[in-house]
Amino acid sequence: MHDIPPDPTGLYEHEIWLMRAMGWSWAEMMNTPKNVIDELSIRISAENKWTSKRHEMDKMRSNR
Repeated sequence: MHDIPPDPTGLYEHEIWLMRAMGWSWAEMMNTPKNVIDELSIRISAENKWTSKRHEMDKMRSNR
């Protein structure tokens, strides 16, 4: 999940990104309400961003 690009591009890239993150099939994705999809996208993106920042900070600390 940490290697997911934060800004997917392409026709179905966002859907594929979310399906991979959640372990969903296309049918599960299509049967999920849009507001849930939107919320998951926001939260997973935020988690990925801050996990990346934490790794950067840990790396900087270890190089001291």
